[in-house]
Amino acid sequence: MKKPQIINLGAAVPDERILPRLMIQKAFQNVIASKGKELLSYEDGSGNHELRRLLAKRMALMNCPVAPDDIVITDGCQQALYLTLKKLTQPGDSVAIESPAYYGLLQILDGLQLKVVEIPTHAREGISLDALKLAFEHWPIKACIVISIGSNPQGFITSEKHQRALVDLCEEHSVPLIEDDIYGDLHFSAQRPSVCRQFSEKVIYCSSFSKALAAGLRVGWVASRQLAKEITSEKVTMHLASPGITQSAVAHLLEEGKYEKHIRKQRLQIANAMRALLQSINTHFPEGIEYTHPVAGYVTWLKLPDECQLTGTELFHQAIKQNVSIVPGILFSSSNKYENYIRLSSSGYWDDKKENAVKVLGEIIKNSMPVKA
Repeated sequence: MKKPQIINLGAAVPDERILPRLMIQKAFQNVIASKGKELLSYEDGSGNHELRRLLAKRMALMNCPVAPDDIVITDGCQQALYLTLKKLTQPGDSVAIESPAYYGLLQILDGLQLKVVEIPTHAREGISLDALKLAFEHWPIKACIVISIGSNPQGFITSEKHQRALVDLCEEHSVPLIEDDIYGDLHFSAQRPSVCRQFSEKVIYCSSFSKALAAGLRVGWVASRQLAKEITSEKVTMHLASPGITQSAVAHLLEEGKYEKHIRKQRLQIANAMRALLQSINTHFPEGIEYTHPVAGYVTWLKLPDECQLTGTELFHQAIKQNVSIVPGILFSSSNKYENYIRLSSSGYWDDKKENAVKVLGEIIKNSMPVKA
């Protein structure tokens, strides 16, 4: 249950104040009026055809040609990743991931009983290709997973050169590359950055509208010519189909150009909120704090000062007593790394309450540090 008194600086989700509620409401009203009773039946197992056609069109504009039949609609990006890994791996297999890594991905890997191979990842350059090559040479890696745009928790965008080299390395070693592009539309630049899928149709592309429209819609997808039929079969076995009404509503927003208009406005809001968060950290945190400078998404990754006598987990517990929520860094590793790190989120909206919450965190950290003589 959500506690309204808690200021959430942890969740990497859009603040409800930047969600296009009226736009979504009108989309639902439109499809109910136009489609009526056909929305009451099961949708196709691979997803609404019109939505898949429109997604294929959007991906073509990203220089990622894909056919509608190569796309499978899922209940969010998390399910897209789960179904993809389910088809590529068996319990006990090894999967290479960025480190630090989104804890939701770690939960998927644990649930599928997969071994995690954490590859060091730089906050500007991306996953270490040298370390990944070494992993490929020493372990039977069955898949590699990356976030090219808006890495969670570091917020970087991998350069086109690095993406090409990563794709080449995975293909050289016959390791499937899975790309999570859930933050792709939330970049801060003038043009959408490149993704790994642009450089090879073998890249398995996963995404969702959870971070850009609303998490509650649960509309995500996988694009893969090789795996589309198998993923559809697995999905149908699990729960037949995804809700047709939400797919139709999202398709309406895409067809009418309303999604693109919304996302252009939202990108500005998110970029401004991130600048405010980083300025607040500069103002209220002690010297010695290190943090990333995100160029997409909602989150930044912070290393506590060496003099700080609190771990990220201890800081979380002290902060929650003062109604401030953060995410401790230890959650972003399967091997208990990053004890002296935390993740903070702007959620795309900034106000005085969040500013005061950062001030509270800064005071807790300062009070944990030795007094200088």
